[in-house]
Amino acid sequence: MGLKTRTQQNKSTQASVFFDTHQSNILKGFFIICMLAHHLFYDEATLAGCAVDFAPFGEHQVIVLVQSFKYVMAGFTFLTYYGMTAKLKGKSREEKWAMMPSMIGKRVLTLLFSFLPVYFLSVILAVFMKQDFMLIYSREGQSFFGYAVLDAFGLADFFQTPTMNVTWWYMSFAYVILLMYPFFYAVYERFGILFPGGAFVLPIAMGWDGRYLGICAFTLALGIYTKEHDLLEKWRNAGEGRPEIVLFKLLICLGGFVLLVKLPYVVPVSNFNFAAGTIWAAFCFFTFIGRIPGVSRLLALLGKYSMNIFLVHTFIYYYYFRSFIYSFGHWLLILAVLLGISLAVSVAIEGLKKVTGYDRLMKNMIARILS
Repeated sequence: MGLKTRTQQNKSTQASVFFDTHQSNILKGFFIICMLAHHLFYDEATLAGCAVDFAPFGEHQVIVLVQSFKYVMAGFTFLTYYGMTAKLKGKSREEKWAMMPSMIGKRVLTLLFSFLPVYFLSVILAVFMKQDFMLIYSREGQSFFGYAVLDAFGLADFFQTPTMNVTWWYMSFAYVILLMYPFFYAVYERFGILFPGGAFVLPIAMGWDGRYLGICAFTLALGIYTKEHDLLEKWRNAGEGRPEIVLFKLLICLGGFVLLVKLPYVVPVSNFNFAAGTIWAAFCFFTFIGRIPGVSRLLALLGKYSMNIFLVHTFIYYYYFRSFIYSFGHWLLILAVLLGISLAVSVAIEGLKKVTGYDRLMKNMIARILS
C-alpha cells in the first residue's frame, strides 16, 4: 500500500509543471514586447511628426493600452526575486543565509559583465554616428572620464550623472533590488503572510508610491511569497481535467486584462497597479499562453535575449533610426520591425561574446572574485 502511494505521488510530481527558467523566459518575452510597445506609442508627443496607422483601433485606444503596459518594469523585478527565492527553497535557514552572499554577488557581477560589452559597442556606434561625447558627458566642466566610467558600470542613474541612453536607468535600480534582497527575505521570515501587506501599505503611507523602489515594493514581496508557497503551480494545477474550472480561470484572465487597462484610472496607486499587472501576466501565461507551442517558443526566445533587447532598442527607435522605424506605417509592423532588429542585434552581441571568449572570461572572473 505504501509503495502504491509513493508511486502515485511520483507520477503526480512528474506530471506537474514548475515555473522554471523556461517559463520565466516566456514571461520575459511578453514583458519585452509590452515594453517596446509602451516606448513606441506612449503618447501623442512620442508620435509627433510620424504618420502611424492604428487600424483596426484608434490612436487614443492604442495609447491607453500601451500606457497600461508600464507595469512590465515591475514584472522583471518580480522574476528576479522569484528566481532568487527558488534557489533558496528547500534549504535550511542556515543554508539559505550562507548562500545569499555568493548568490547575490554572482547576480550583481553577471549583470555588470553582461552590460559592459553593450556599453562599449554603444560607444563604437556613437563614434560612427558622430555623436559628441563631450556633449553627452559634459556637466559644469566636471570629469568627462568619471561620468563615462559611471555610465559603463550602469551607475549613472544612481549618481544622477549623464548617460548615453536614458533607458539604462534600470541598471542602477537592478543593483539596488539585488542588494536589498536579504532585507526583504528577512522581513518575510519574520512576518510571513503580513509581509506582502506591509510592502503594499508602507510605501503609500511613507509617500514613496511615486518612486521606483516604492512602486515595486509590493511586487518584490509577491516575488518571494509566490515562490515560497508555490502559488503559480497551485493555480495552474487547480481544476486540471475539469472543463468548468479551466473555463472559469480563463474568464478570470480575460476579465483581468480588461480591468488592467482601466486600473490606473480607477485605482491611482502605482504600487498596487504594478503588482496587479505582474501577477495577472504570471498566472495567465503560466496557465494558458505559455502552453501554446509556437507562441511559447517565440516568447522564450525573446525572453532569453530580453536584457540585450532592453539595452539596445532605444538606440534604434529613438536616438539614431527614429524615421526609419516609424516609416513602416502600421503600429504593429513598427513594433515587429523594432523587435526583430533589436533581437538580431542582441543575438549578434551574444555571438560576438562567445567567439571572442568573453563569456568564458566572464565566468572565470566571477568565480575568482567570489572564491
